[in-house]
Amino acid sequence: MCHWRSASTRTSTNSGR
Repeated sequence: MCHWRSASTRTSTNSGR
């Protein structure tokens, strides 16, 4: 994953990264 903070900025804690 390269653009994980695309929309996972708020779910970053859930995904871990």
